[in-house]
Amino acid sequence: MDEAYIVIVNNILFSSPVSGKSIAPNALIAQSIPKQVPRGVDIEQVTETAESASSSMKILVVIRLFLQGFLKGSIEDLWTLFFTMQMMCYMVYYSISFPPNSELYIDEFRGIIEFDIFNPEKFIQSFFDEDFKMKEFLAG
Repeated sequence: MDEAYIVIVNNILFSSPVSGKSIAPNALIAQSIPKQVPRGVDIEQVTETAESASSSMKILVVIRLFLQGFLKGSIEDLWTLFFTMQMMCYMVYYSISFPPNSELYIDEFRGIIEFDIFNPEKFIQSFFDEDFKMKEFLAG
C-alpha cells in the first residue's frame, strides 16, 4: 500500500466546529491508499498473473543457467539478464513512479534477484526433514 502525507501549514483554517480549537501547527496527517488500478481490472487477477510470470521466469533462469554452463561454458548472457533485472527491481527505491500493475511484476521478479529460488531451508524441508530450521542448524 502507498501512503499520502499532508502537512497543515496554516492551522487557522482548520478548526473544530464543536470546540473551536484549531489543529496544531505543522500537523502531519498520514493516510494509507490501496494500489490504484484501472477501472474493471481485478487486483487479485493481476497479482496471480504476476506470480505465474515469476514462477515461469524462475524456471527459465534455472534452465538457462544449466544450458549456458553445460553447452557453452559461458554465462555472460545470463549475467547480463541478471544485472538488467537487478536494476529494474531496485529502481523502486528511487522516486520514480511506476504503474501499480508493473510494481506487482517487479515485486515478483525481486525474488529471482534476491535468490529466493535457491532457498536451502525449503529444499531440505520438502525432501529430507520437515522440521528443519536453518537458524537452529547454524546456531548448533
